[in-house]
Amino acid sequence: MPRKSAAELSLAVPPPLPTRSDIVAPPGLIEPVRLRFVELVNAVHHEHFTDADVPLLVEYATACHLARQAAQAIQRDGAVIKSRASAWLVVQEKSLRAMSALAMRLRLCPQGRLSAAQARKPSSRHMVYQSWSGDDR
Repeated sequence: MPRKSAAELSLAVPPPLPTRSDIVAPPGLIEPVRLRFVELVNAVHHEHFTDADVPLLVEYATACHLARQAAQAIQRDGAVIKSRASAWLVVQEKSLRAMSALAMRLRLCPQGRLSAAQARKPSSRHMVYQSWSGDDR
């Protein structure tokens, strides 16, 4: 088989991940939270989540929505209003903290996807560092 040119390789598009039709957003979610839920489920491999993850996914999507709302309010009104910190700062802080914790539990962040056994394996790739000399200033 002949080798592909760089132009041919740049046009290669990976196939889309199969979507999960069996994990659906529960009824009663507000539209921005429902959309974030669907984005999350469709952004990962179809076997990544199980039905047991649905409550955590709802909470993660809700925290994302609240963090976005808080960021918009802070941008619009400022972080300080009449010499006092905006109440939206607390909402943003708590939402981002919840997102961080839930991302680990849902294995959305790199640390959550890496198992302890994988972390102990030595890397097959070796990092090469170029030494720095003081003459490059």
